[in-house]
Amino acid sequence: MGVKMIVVIPSIAGSMLPKEPLNFRTEPLTLEELIKLTQNAVVINYNRHPTTNQLLQQLIPNIKQSENSEYHINKEDIIIMASLANRSPSPGQEVNVRSLDQLVIFRVFVS
Repeated sequence: MGVKMIVVIPSIAGSMLPKEPLNFRTEPLTLEELIKLTQNAVVINYNRHPTTNQLLQQLIPNIKQSENSEYHINKEDIIIMASLANRSPSPGQEVNVRSLDQLVIFRVFVS
């Protein structure tokens, strides 16, 4: 068995989908489950949000930023969806993220 490929995305965009029909199922992941899943894996991050990426880097030291701008769904990949629980501050305020607990993380199963 080779090294597992894990892809981190912020959400599922229509442009990621292939022409054939797919079924998706998601399961929430704890921080501990994410760390365990990503150990000894190639982890490619397609997330562009700087604060989210800083938090992911704390959890997954081996995460690498994608050189491509967009990911296309591949059934063989292990897909993780990660984003901040709240990215919309009140008008005139910035998002102040200091805690890993502010990450919302799901594993996406594709069939």
